[in-house]
This record gives sequence, structure tokens and C-alpha cells, in this order.
Amino acid sequence: MPAQGSYVFQNTIEVKNEARMSAPTEFTFEKGYKLDYYDQVLEADNHQWISYVSYGGVRRYIPIATLTNQKPTGDISVNNHANGDFDVVISNISDANGVSAVKVPIWAVKYN
Repeated sequence: MPAQGSYVFQNTIEVKNEARMSAPTEFTFEKGYKLDYYDQVLEADNHQWISYVSYGGVRRYIPIATLTNQKPTGDISVNNHANGDFDVVISNISDANGVSAVKVPIWAVKYN
């Protein structure tokens, strides 16, 4: 989805003043309505939104898609060894967009 542009609605859609599905509906756009210009695309509240500033200066938000499997999933375990070392084991990683890398921050405090 382009970061800005015009958009034609495929269904009747609610317009809100916050990128939150529970926010009050200010008005609706009917199926086939063309929004001449939106200037933001964002993800919030498990939805993809487009946003624009109205003629009155109010920022409006329109949910255009429900996001699925938004966060990667996986299992992590730490296996301690008697010598003070440990292994971090990450398994069963999945994401709707695929996984190209796994990065794990590790920090510790050395005691004397």
C-alpha cells in the first residue's frame, strides 16, 4: 500500500478520530466513494489504517484491513550449565511473512 494517495472503498466503512476500533464512528464512507488524498498508512489495534486531515483540520482514521498473525510466534528456553554458562534455545518460529533472522539480546552482570 502506498504511503499516500487516493483510495476507493470496496465496502461501506466507518471513519474515526482515533486509530482504535472502539473509538466512536464520526461518519461513514459508502462503497465506491473515492477519498482523494490520504497521507498516512499505519497499523494499530490489529488493523491497517489510512489517515487524512479533513477540511476542518481534524485527523481522521479509516480501517481498511484486519491484520492476521501480526506478531511472530515461537518458543524460548534457557538451559543453565553447572559451569555458569547457559544456552538460549529458540524453536517453533513462525510468521505470516516468513522469518529471515532471529536476534536475541543477552546481558549479564559479572560478580566478583
